[in-house]
Amino acid sequence: MIIKDKKMQDTIQSIDSLVEGLNIKLIADSGTLLGICRESGFLKNDYEIDLSICDREGFHKLIRKIGKGKVYKYKGAPYKFEFEIGASSSKVFVDIKLFSLKEDTWTCPAVGRRSIPNKSKESCLKYIFRKLIQILKQKLDFGYFPLSNLVFHDQWHVPSKFFDNLDSLPITKSIYYPSEVSSYLTYRYFNWRSPNPNWISHRDDGGFYRS
Repeated sequence: MIIKDKKMQDTIQSIDSLVEGLNIKLIADSGTLLGICRESGFLKNDYEIDLSICDREGFHKLIRKIGKGKVYKYKGAPYKFEFEIGASSSKVFVDIKLFSLKEDTWTCPAVGRRSIPNKSKESCLKYIFRKLIQILKQKLDFGYFPLSNLVFHDQWHVPSKFFDNLDSLPITKSIYYPSEVSSYLTYRYFNWRSPNPNWISHRDDGGFYRS
């Protein structure tokens, strides 16, 4: 597991320093994990850090420690935390999802409007509405009526077996990745070694469970 991208190295190390002393395990996930394994850094046009955690107490400790950021809630419970890190000229978004263990599955809400495969066919009004929902999700809880009628109530579903054994990401103390990383990426992205220019998360991601 090698990270050659200097910007990603610096960002990962900064996050690791921020959470030092919290005694939590963050997992490099989604586009970040895929980028490290396939590109040794960020994916093209995807300059953010995706992390996951399955520790509610640790998640709240992290939010309190970092302070500034956006907390997303679903039915009153926080499930995602976003913040920016780095110098003003090269800030990177960090997206941390809180998963819950249900039997043998890690689950997390995926609330919002689904994008369409061919955006050229999306009307201007629908595009504006979808973008508006993305903004409002940062401030409002769409788990309750009447806002609940405006979005899809999808979920991320990932077998917990992929997280039973973890390895530490190089240059960090608190950030990990699945030991069986190839199997995990195959579950999520199928032929993950080859970029898919037509990728749509809610349609193609093996970990996305549509409501």
